[in-house]
Amino acid sequence: MPSIEGHISDLKIKGYCCSQLVAIIAGLEPLDEENEGLLRSLRGLCIGMYKKKACGALTGGACALSLHLQGNSLTEACRELTEWFEQRFRGVDCKDLIGDAAGPAMICMDIVQETCEKCLEMLMEKDCL
Repeated sequence: MPSIEGHISDLKIKGYCCSQLVAIIAGLEPLDEENEGLLRSLRGLCIGMYKKKACGALTGGACALSLHLQGNSLTEACRELTEWFEQRFRGVDCKDLIGDAAGPAMICMDIVQETCEKCLEMLMEKDCL
């Protein structure tokens, strides 16, 4: 398998957006699953629900975690991910992260990569991988 960065690039070329990328890499692939319905539904989270609201990488990360965890473990993991994300990127909304850019900026791919890495790290710590 290529590096996470290379894998993101390969998937991006196929048309996947931020939320889908994180859900694929940190959610579906570790489970060796495919779920086109889930991926179609995650398209609605792209570019902050197309309004530059909650970042798709973050919401995709929460979805990825929910494929592996449930109950209090999921609640705690989502809180941890959100706190990490907010500290790391100084915000959670696309508008705060990319400003007035018309669409996703290059920084988005860095955010997607770091969010994938964080989710995978969290899942390893919880013995899910």
